[in-house]
Amino acid sequence: MKKLTIEELDISNMQIVREYSDLIMETMNEYNKHEMTGFQIWFASPEQIIERKNSSITWGDPNDTVQFIIRYDSAIIGVLEIEDKNHIQSFFVKKEFQRKGIGKMLFNYAMKYFMGKGYRITHLNVLSSDYAIDFYKELGFKGEEKLLTLLVDYKYYELIFIYLQRKIIRFVNNLVKEGRYENRSV
Repeated sequence: MKKLTIEELDISNMQIVREYSDLIMETMNEYNKHEMTGFQIWFASPEQIIERKNSSITWGDPNDTVQFIIRYDSAIIGVLEIEDKNHIQSFFVKKEFQRKGIGKMLFNYAMKYFMGKGYRITHLNVLSSDYAIDFYKELGFKGEEKLLTLLVDYKYYELIFIYLQRKIIRFVNNLVKEGRYENRSV
């Protein structure tokens, strides 16, 4: 049975790091060939992927740079790298898996990951490729041209959740008082 899994990139496994790098290169070649320079090729190399993670470990918090992979069975179909907890460094999904919710799933997983670690992310920036601007805007990013920002305030969302939860409880309690709700659970 085929299934989706999301995990952190294991930089000690060179085969997985190469697959991560290959997916970035494949996607950039597909959509961004006109913008590719030696820098992008160097940046997407396995050595630089490992270096970015090792630098975050060396210079402070190992969660400063987090690289995620999403697999369909064992094949890597998407990658996301968030640097300094505020910048999307790389975000790619294989062409045949785009527009199926895979990118949103990977993005939401990353946000929950940081929340679970107790980090408060106030914003995320990205310098988007032309082909990904609409995707980022669907996630709520705003900005001009390729430089986009998502303002994230978990406290606000927590307060909204609590407010809605209380409102629903009051609504159900009123229905019970008025005799318009009967609990039929066994």
